[in-house]
Order: sequence, then C-alpha cells, then structure tokens
Amino acid sequence: MAGSHVYWISTALLCLLYIASAILYIIRRDWVRRTFAELGYPGYLVTVRPC
Repeated sequence: MAGSHVYWISTALLCLLYIASAILYIIRRDWVRRTFAELGYPGYLVTVRPC
C-alpha cells in the first residue's frame, strides 16, 4: 500500500514539473531562448508557435 502512495505522489510531482516547464516555455519564451543559448543549445529547441 505504501508503495502505491509513493508511486502516485512521485507521478503527480513529475506531472507538475512538466506543466510548470510548459507554462514557462509559453510565458517567458525569450528568457528561455537566451538561457538555452547561454548553455550552448541550438535555438530551434525553443520553437513554440504563437496561438
């Protein structure tokens, strides 16, 4: 039973991490693009089409 709780809690935390990063990509796209460039990643990794 405890293993099941650990599984669902860790799954929920991972989902929250994915949602937070997606919101960050959408809202602060320029900051994310600059940060990726500073880390040496190519710019095409941060391509999000505006709605």
